Amino acid sequence: MTALVAVKNVSVSAVARLEFRNPTSTLAALEASVAFLHTYFDPALATTFYTQAQIVKAVVRDQLHVQMIQFIRPNQTFSLSQMTLFGETEVDFEVYAWLYAFDWVQGVREVVSFQGDNGTLTLLSMGTNPLDAPVNPMEVPSNVAYYLRYLVQYITLVMFCVASVVCVYIIALKGQVEAANLMVFSRIAGLVWIGRWLIFLRALSAVCLLATSALVLKRPLDGLVSYFESVQRPWYMVILAAGELNWMVYIVNDVFSVATKAFTAKYANTSFFVTWIASAVWVFIAPPRQSVTLDRNCTVVTVDFEVVCHSGVAEIGSVRHFCSLLALVFGCCGLCYAAERFRHWKHGTKPPQPHASLLLYAAAKHQFLSTNWDHMGTRYLDKASAVLTGILTVEMHGALYVFDTKSWRVYVIWIQDMNGQCSQLPMHLQHALPLVE
Repeated sequence: MTALVAVKNVSVSAVARLEFRNPTSTLAALEASVAFLHTYFDPALATTFYTQAQIVKAVVRDQLHVQMIQFIRPNQTFSLSQMTLFGETEVDFEVYAWLYAFDWVQGVREVVSFQGDNGTLTLLSMGTNPLDAPVNPMEVPSNVAYYLRYLVQYITLVMFCVASVVCVYIIALKGQVEAANLMVFSRIAGLVWIGRWLIFLRALSAVCLLATSALVLKRPLDGLVSYFESVQRPWYMVILAAGELNWMVYIVNDVFSVATKAFTAKYANTSFFVTWIASAVWVFIAPPRQSVTLDRNCTVVTVDFEVVCHSGVAEIGSVRHFCSLLALVFGCCGLCYAAERFRHWKHGTKPPQPHASLLLYAAAKHQFLSTNWDHMGTRYLDKASAVLTGILTVEMHGALYVFDTKSWRVYVIWIQDMNGQCSQLPMHLQHALPLVE
């Protein structure tokens, strides 16, 4: 019926006569279809379809020069019959030509160009049933994606467990903790409880996400055709994904803290926000684009047995974008560090030296506040913040038992020995951990 829309003033009797096997039923089907179109099909829509069909017909006939060939033997000798698809001399065959073209679109037939010394033949193949075969899972490189997903789930689970323990300590201490220390929960707890290498892999997964375009598989017309459609991520997803890039900032700040020393506290916080904002703006302005390169190249491995074809390359991610995001992290960290050094040099000041303690992780030494936690020359740390830096504490039988997960050691501090009597300490320090070695 669709073919009849593309043909104007069709002679159903002439078309039916071309069908030698069953012309009677063909004529009845054509007459019923024409009557249905004249009754129920919108004339304006039919005119639009007909106009578009003429454009397609001209391209197939005049530009592609698609032909059909067949060996015939009208007498004792064979001859090669050629007919141009949508040929102007074959008016009555146009309905069947459209059916052949529809088979080509649906993949039932193929069009192949044979280029030789004496000319070129662009021929329509015979009909073949599509062969559905499952993809070999061993040939799909999805292992890395699964491993990264499990890694992200593992990190999330560990961080949730650490956060739960921190909440238990906060409740037990009735809120007598340094709330500002909890603002660096991801930085400290991630480096201590997860480790640099796993956090580094988590950061790489975030960079891969930002360097990959978002595609959605579309299958309209009941799955007749399939294609990928590029969609724009919601703004909040872009901001959240850009925030994941700060895992790499944590690694850079921590690794180079041996060189940046006292400048780490200030420039680390600045680089956190600068990298987050810069990466989000970059993704908004220049999001990663997918690209498809068609370059079909077939090689005959074994004649009449195996042919290996490469149709092209489809890219949904950009290696250049990936490397650029990594460079952005290092660039923002370096710029913030240089700005912090320049600020102190300009004012002739030096950054305050952090409190050194073997119980504190390097990042915690620079990030934890100590304004209200110094008493009589001793630095204290609330037990909730101690969990972030890998220290678990329990008070019982007049002693404070300290388990340092970083060194896997247990320390015992007698409460009566902590700077005299506990009653002399401020309320928030009476159940805090003294950083003494």
